[in-house]
Amino acid sequence: MKKIFYFILLLAISSCKDDKENVEPTTEPVSDLQKLTNHPEGVGTVVISEDGNTIYYTLQNPQAAPGNYNIDLYSIESDGTNQKKILTYPNVSALLPVISKNNKQLAFSVYRNSSTGMQGEIVVGNIDGTGLRIIQTDNTWMPVMAFVENDNSLLYSKQSTVWKVKTDNSSNKMIAGDGGTSAKAVSADQNLVLIENSSEAYSIDLDGQNKVNLGNNFRPWIISSFNPTFLLTKIMPVGSMQATVQIFISDATGTKKQLTNSEATNLPISFFPDGQEILFTSYKSASAQGDAELYSIKPDGSNLKRLTNNNYDEWAVGFLEQKRKVLFGSSKDGANNLYVLNLK
Repeated sequence: MKKIFYFILLLAISSCKDDKENVEPTTEPVSDLQKLTNHPEGVGTVVISEDGNTIYYTLQNPQAAPGNYNIDLYSIESDGTNQKKILTYPNVSALLPVISKNNKQLAFSVYRNSSTGMQGEIVVGNIDGTGLRIIQTDNTWMPVMAFVENDNSLLYSKQSTVWKVKTDNSSNKMIAGDGGTSAKAVSADQNLVLIENSSEAYSIDLDGQNKVNLGNNFRPWIISSFNPTFLLTKIMPVGSMQATVQIFISDATGTKKQLTNSEATNLPISFFPDGQEILFTSYKSASAQGDAELYSIKPDGSNLKRLTNNNYDEWAVGFLEQKRKVLFGSSKDGANNLYVLNLK
């Protein structure tokens, strides 16, 4: 399952700065731009199936109760066909979906506000929205990260800990918990998990063993599907901005190289399908809101390209059909809707 989702000590600090400070990005030629959705209320959370052929997204309906909504889950094919509503989950404040690797199951986290406080649930069902069953409940938000163990388990975070639960709820095991801990990404082979806590980024296996520290004060985002390569971010001053967010790449030992060095908030989204470039969103503000553009850069920090150039808020989701087709959201029509950028 692909999500957008989402990212180290420098190998040589001086070399990381030398080739980044005055880089003027080129603009990638765009052959086609296709609008996929047209919802006046704007789409919410978006995920892409493992094969890149189906997109799943949420819509928030008018309030069902103070602070809660009826939230729809939709699917649409990558070519814009077969758009359909899968389900409506009533009276919740948020819904975060994930899709199984074989595209046969879905799961989602929800929470609702009530007179007794927050109530969280993890729900599992068939990909068509049938057979829904609640497998975990708690008085807190429990965001699911991914299906693991041949789609028989789910990885999720809860109150500064990370857990692995069987989809039939036969077992529920904590695999990490050391202060502000949450799961950020899972490798394609499902053997590694990227973990963030209050002071460091690190990787572990699905049993919570073989911890490798990837750097203090870094935030982890992505594991490459080609090898144990990680994308991380770090808050640091650049130019006149004291709190920019810059992207680093790290190998499995924690050796890192800085990729960006701009007065912006740069958030990595995905490696290109061939692994030769990295897609990221760059916000002009420190809050990661407002005017944003899509960029690409090579893993060695070269060949920075601006893929979009306008005054709208745009956020990348990932790649479709294992090709150079970028799914992204844009507010250009007044509400967040989904578009496809076909790169040459």
